[in-house]
Amino acid sequence: MSFRVSSRFGITRLSISFNSWSVRVKGTGPGVMSQAMFSRGTSGSVNGIRIRATSLTSGKAVLRLTPVR
Repeated sequence: MSFRVSSRFGITRLSISFNSWSVRVKGTGPGVMSQAMFSRGTSGSVNGIRIRATSLTSGKAVLRLTPVR
């Protein structure tokens, strides 16, 4: 899954992949790439966007995204 984000974060797109035990979030923009990997109940941050996995199975991920800045 991939979607656009505000350029104020220094990236323009977030890509999310997951399985039943981990989530990988990659942020990309012109000339930049940042990523985080984390598991259910924990959180990671990509360029000022905090992502927390509140629920995670092999077919469904529920993530909460909040700005850090």
